Amino acid sequence: DALNVTTILACGARPVTVASDLLQPGGYARLRQYLENLEAAMRQRGATSLDELAQNKLANLAQAAAEARQDARYKKSYHPYGLPKLASGLAPFDCIAAPCVEQCAVCQDVPEYAWLIAQGDYERALEVILARNPLPGVTGYVCTHLCQTRCTRNNYDQPVAIRALKRFAAEHGQAAQLRNSQFAIRNSQSEIRNWRVAVIGSGPSGLAAAYFLALNGVQVTIFEAQDRPGGMLALAPAFRLPQSIVQEDVARITSLGVKIELAHPITIPPEQLLQEGFAAVYVACGFQQDARLDIAGINGQGVFTALDLLARVARGEKPDLGSKVLVIGGGNTALDAARTARRLTGAAVTVVYRRTRAEMPAEAEELHDLLAEGNHLVELASPRKVILQDGRVVALECQRNRLGEPAADGRRRPIPIAGSEFTL
Repeated sequence: DALNVTTILACGARPVTVASDLLQPGGYARLRQYLENLEAAMRQRGATSLDELAQNKLANLAQAAAEARQDARYKKSYHPYGLPKLASGLAPFDCIAAPCVEQCAVCQDVPEYAWLIAQGDYERALEVILARNPLPGVTGYVCTHLCQTRCTRNNYDQPVAIRALKRFAAEHGQAAQLRNSQFAIRNSQSEIRNWRVAVIGSGPSGLAAAYFLALNGVQVTIFEAQDRPGGMLALAPAFRLPQSIVQEDVARITSLGVKIELAHPITIPPEQLLQEGFAAVYVACGFQQDARLDIAGINGQGVFTALDLLARVARGEKPDLGSKVLVIGGGNTALDAARTARRLTGAAVTVVYRRTRAEMPAEAEELHDLLAEGNHLVELASPRKVILQDGRVVALECQRNRLGEPAADGRRRPIPIAGSEFTL
């Protein structure tokens, strides 16, 4: 726009298109502002042409990039002041190259199944989803739905509720599941019907591999170390992902002839399975391991890892958490643990995070739900020490932070503030 056109030209980027700006209400009146700002900048730098303005374009580009990372105007936050008010709804439109498809990890044909749902053809909608996604029920609940962050409608009102549509199709497209099973039966008569493949692990990766192999007539056996399938999905709290949904997706896969051997950890080298008659082995055992803090008192009584807590609750246990719970971390798993603790104790839980909520890796809607349930978030605080009394947790010593330069992932680094220690 008129505020950064000089910076862009100084970086050697030409031509600068301004159509989007001019087409906004009052847009053509901004042309004078463009020219006045550019003239003032050229006069200040002693430049008589655009080439002279951009004579140090690489240095200018480096400076512009550094400033853009810090400038809030470059951090797009959709509709911070509420949704735009329109006199009428937007008509359907063609995204041409739909960004939701490109953003999807498995490139699902989102426009196609959204259109089929709109037409009431739920069975075909689910067929479209199942062509690339064997877990429509699960992903209808807990997919990170990056597709929605790139939805074209963000520029008009709000994104299409793509994940919710997938969930709807999974719940209403039961007839498609039957047709899918019949398709697998037909393919099982193909020339590769005698192939046997072993899959180690029944998490999303293992289930997906088994699904697509079975659709191509391959005999698949999944070896799962735990007593129920799903991997990390089996640990998900019910308020995030009902286990009945996991079971439905797994049942769809086993209906294709896939066998799942539960409580069957593989303790031999995977290559040995080849000697037992399997033509191939797919290793999908995952990496279920908590990140542990290296601070004093971390092994005290009353300290739980998030996965340990979620696993125990998933087994039907009710761990004694006391009346006050602190959760360290800002990811989805940390928030799952916090919301689980809230349900176990009936009291508000405090989440401690070393950056601000803007940098939290957890999904925005998960943070919204955490706070809506009455829990608390302490930002810019790093744990320093777990304070124990008679071996049991009684408090957490923290230190205040400030945000520094961006790290490799783009989030600003937390920098401890000397002398800012406090206790929770």
